[in-house]
Amino acid sequence: ETLHSILCNGKDTLEALELTWVIAAEKDSEWADSPLPMNRVTLPHVEHLDIGYMDPKEACQVLPTFDFPALHKLRLQAGGRELDSSVFVDVMKYLPVEQLDDLSLIRIYVPPGEFPDPDLVRYGGITEGSLPLLLRFIRRLGLLRKLSISLYPDTFLKFMNYRKGDTINMAGLKELWMQEHIGDSNVGIVPFLRERLELGTVDGEYIGPVLEEMTLSIRSRLYDEVKKYFGLSERTQPFLN
Repeated sequence: ETLHSILCNGKDTLEALELTWVIAAEKDSEWADSPLPMNRVTLPHVEHLDIGYMDPKEACQVLPTFDFPALHKLRLQAGGRELDSSVFVDVMKYLPVEQLDDLSLIRIYVPPGEFPDPDLVRYGGITEGSLPLLLRFIRRLGLLRKLSISLYPDTFLKFMNYRKGDTINMAGLKELWMQEHIGDSNVGIVPFLRERLELGTVDGEYIGPVLEEMTLSIRSRLYDEVKKYFGLSERTQPFLN
């Protein structure tokens, strides 16, 4: 209620909002069961929203409470290690995902999903409502230009390479920042880049899409493998750890 009142008072001037662990997440607290305010507060000028949470229920308390019609930049950062997709459900339900041009998903652990036949998905053999949640989320990011991801496992990366007709997901992406957690060339960044290259190659030549900038935070043992795919971007900057 306190947060609700504060944001109500500033709704006409607020342009960026950062809510980082603002709701206590102790197991014995009653915050998760507290009723939401009756009326959603519209924050008409907020273009940048940053939500940090220890428990996904924290984010799921915030999203139904406020409306962000002007949102273009979204950052979600998890502090725990729970496998949970409920945040994506509420993001798709309450935020204007289609108009996002800048998205950051940091330290979010998503449940491993089933991967439908890419050809069935590409040619509409599976209805949109039957697609896996993350794939539906990705397909709505048509205006996205900048993506920063630090996710585990690599479900999100696999779905990024699904096609819709002749168009690859996020074909308009200009900047990509990725952090590798595992250091295994069989999962994560390496197979994502390999498949991205294959999908954009015609008659032995890569025709795109080409990123303007790609930043990769990877284990040093993956460098030799990853550098094969630097051509996916005009500028590629690796950080080894």
